[in-house]
Amino acid sequence: MDELLERARGEARAAVTGTQPQNFLNACARQGVTLKNCKSVSGTELRCTVPRRYLAAAARCARQSQCEMRVLSRRGAGYAALRLKRRHALLLGLFTLLLLLGAASLRVWDIDVVGNERVPTAEILGALESCGVAVGADWTDFDADLIRSRVLEQIPELSFLTVNVRGSRAQVIVRERIPLPALDDGAGGGDIVAARSGVVERVDAFRGVAAVRPGDAVLAGDTLISGRVPGVEIWGAETKYRDVSPLGQVWARTEYEFTAADAPELRQKVPTGRRADHYALIFAGKRLNFYQNTGIYRTGCDTIYTEWTLGLGELFTLPVSLLRETQVQYTLQRAQQTEEETAARLKDVLAARLDRALSPEGRLLSADYEVRREDGAVVVTLRAQCLENIAQKTGDRPGEEENGT
Repeated sequence: MDELLERARGEARAAVTGTQPQNFLNACARQGVTLKNCKSVSGTELRCTVPRRYLAAAARCARQSQCEMRVLSRRGAGYAALRLKRRHALLLGLFTLLLLLGAASLRVWDIDVVGNERVPTAEILGALESCGVAVGADWTDFDADLIRSRVLEQIPELSFLTVNVRGSRAQVIVRERIPLPALDDGAGGGDIVAARSGVVERVDAFRGVAAVRPGDAVLAGDTLISGRVPGVEIWGAETKYRDVSPLGQVWARTEYEFTAADAPELRQKVPTGRRADHYALIFAGKRLNFYQNTGIYRTGCDTIYTEWTLGLGELFTLPVSLLRETQVQYTLQRAQQTEEETAARLKDVLAARLDRALSPEGRLLSADYEVRREDGAVVVTLRAQCLENIAQKTGDRPGEEENGT
């Protein structure tokens, strides 16, 4: 810590010449003058680092030792402050810059919305702008309660909103309303049918009459739970029926079969070594390019964007950023894969397809992959058995076919 303070105050690199420069070191030791990094250049010259507060005392010790001391260089905040004293225009510019930065830190230059999934961010930003929360607005005028009430009134899908300002960054935290489930009074009609073929494992008929039992094999579209239930006999008349909205679950073992084929030959990107860097200045959403169209690869290149925003950490940020657009050119070259690598890639593709086809609450019981070669291509077939709820209300959108190629 003491060494850092000394460097902050300032220090000088000096050269001491004389017939016996070692006498200078002895004199400094007697006077309590601290020297650092002493190095003998020749028999008549040595160099050392002298802290700024000992510089005058070191010069007296040099004269007492019949030596000459020359300052070679100076460094440190103390010397920098002395140089700034003689540069009034620079001091004025620095003071003006500090004032501008202080004024800019009182305004919002970056707004981040978090917590929304269904409500678009653009809609939330539009509602905030109508309440005065926008890029360039003075955040000291924000009224959190007023902003919250106005935005929630404009966007009923939100249940909570708060604006946290840190420096010139505003973070808007929102919570969306949980939609109430639709009420089903049981009236209506229709049936629950099978979304896909399978073997029934369990039937949970909460409302309606079960039309199948465990162990039954059903095809897609077969009735599982009927919405027509028996009524009561009146004066010995024929049994009456009434229609209800059926409700229940039917769990069944289902089978899936998918096939994928591909050649073991691939095309991969190989960089050519050519690249182009282009820079642009973005100020308050406006972009100023420092380049023209020359040198930009139109095809066969990857583009990498790097943006540096002017600011000071989390304290504040300014609406000024430097954008670098790097284009790396490549060529497509053929690469040969082994049969095992191609099969592994196709297995991943089939597993993802099975995951999309399986209902959200379903689970995989077993999966078997068959790998073969046909006409130079690798063919992989997936056969899977799953347990899932195949109940589907009449008129609902049918599920995906259980077999595919």
